[in-house]
Amino acid sequence: MFVFQKFSRLVNRKEFRNVFDSKKLKRFEGFIIFYCKNDIGYPRLGLAVSKKNVALAVHRNRIKRIIRESFRETELVANDYVVVVTHKIKYHSSKELRCRLDQAWLRFKKG
Repeated sequence: MFVFQKFSRLVNRKEFRNVFDSKKLKRFEGFIIFYCKNDIGYPRLGLAVSKKNVALAVHRNRIKRIIRESFRETELVANDYVVVVTHKIKYHSSKELRCRLDQAWLRFKKG
């Protein structure tokens, strides 16, 4: 069973700012993944899903849950990642969204 522990999260403004300031990013359909190297030895995740792009809270929460599940079930390089939903995405099925995320994480997988 995979658990999303507190130490696996980016929690404060300084940590998010550090990732955004690195200016390393990869664009995908509907979202951008910002990333930067960390010295901790394990990957951490931050989420940015705005009300402007996903109006209903239930949809935002569903998207965040799927992103977290996908993140914790993938063996990733020790980086800090911030997933930003970039524009109004249609209400995709969970399987379709999960498939897109899994394809995105392949670029960051431990090799």
